[in-house]
Amino acid sequence: MIDLLGLAGRARAAWLMAMSALALTSGAHAAPARYSVTALSSGHSLAYGLNERGDVSLAADDVGGGTAGWVKGVLMPVPMGSGSRVSSDGRVGVLVDNGDGRQTPGLFDLRTGAVTVVGPPHTLPPIVRDANRQGVAVGYASEAPPNAKVFSGGSELELGQGSVNAINSQGEVAGTLWHTDPLSGDGQWWAFSAPPGSTAIQWIAPINGGLSNEAVAMDSQRVVGVSDMNAGSGSVAFYHHLRNGLTVPLVGLGGSGAGALGVNTHGAIVGWAATPGDADYRAVLWTGRNQVHDLNPLSDLPAGWLLYEAVDINAKGQIVANGTDAAGNPKAFLLTPVSDAQVRAAALRPQLSPRMLCDQLRPWERLAGTRIPAACRWLRAR
Repeated sequence: MIDLLGLAGRARAAWLMAMSALALTSGAHAAPARYSVTALSSGHSLAYGLNERGDVSLAADDVGGGTAGWVKGVLMPVPMGSGSRVSSDGRVGVLVDNGDGRQTPGLFDLRTGAVTVVGPPHTLPPIVRDANRQGVAVGYASEAPPNAKVFSGGSELELGQGSVNAINSQGEVAGTLWHTDPLSGDGQWWAFSAPPGSTAIQWIAPINGGLSNEAVAMDSQRVVGVSDMNAGSGSVAFYHHLRNGLTVPLVGLGGSGAGALGVNTHGAIVGWAATPGDADYRAVLWTGRNQVHDLNPLSDLPAGWLLYEAVDINAKGQIVANGTDAAGNPKAFLLTPVSDAQVRAAALRPQLSPRMLCDQLRPWERLAGTRIPAACRWLRAR
């Protein structure tokens, strides 16, 4: 039997079960959890990322305005930090002084303070944006224009003009590169993904013929980001499936812009969205392509405080977000679901409707040995 969506064993069975459940309940979505809120610093701060253990990477006035790590309630400075996400094993990007006027990309362990060099030295600062447990880091070299890099074992792989913004546990990467149209010769910034250790770029075209887009985050199956639209009509958050190649827009809050900034292993997506009239921006959680939730009314925030973007989410449902206090001071926050039961209830169903997922199977139906899931046969009979 052909594995149509690249999922195998238990993962594929779980997908089919979730899809069948959605079909039989007319696509209903569970309500998101409510969240307790923890301020990650006493002064100004800005969050960058969150891992499965609840470690946070951020910048904070409490440590002199530099980069920092937040581990189990303790805020610690990260010397020469590059403002990266935090890897699943608690490492963040740093610059290592080479002693000859050059700097080398490295990873700083938030628990031990150990620094590992991951790339060669550069005259201009190399910036690490993300890293995985295997110690492979991604980012860019600060040339003009910047060059997208994958750093590993003291060497580097260059992918072109742009930046690599994300890497998953398999070593697949995603980011933004300069893309030249082969017919018109015009160039734009396009999102991309690439296999581990490869320069075989797989382009992710902007939504609805938009001008440009950026891949911001990824997990083992998905890439998320923001796509700019034509004629000054704002931006849209998007979701791209690495296995079937489908890219879909995510609904916003009624304003002219939205962007996806983080995704977890369940497919839950967080980011920002403009409110009607673009009055302000709100941190949001997507529980489906047409199911968006403003995190502010779901969070136990003091009066006058506002969450304007959610930058990351882990498998436990914890979310790290940026916002402002009542005086307008920037603050980084950790949002924690108030119960395990609500985490399970808020676990994302597939980002596409069951009918859309089934439609993706049609090009392969002619192949020998293909078996169409029962949920798809049920839908097509209606």
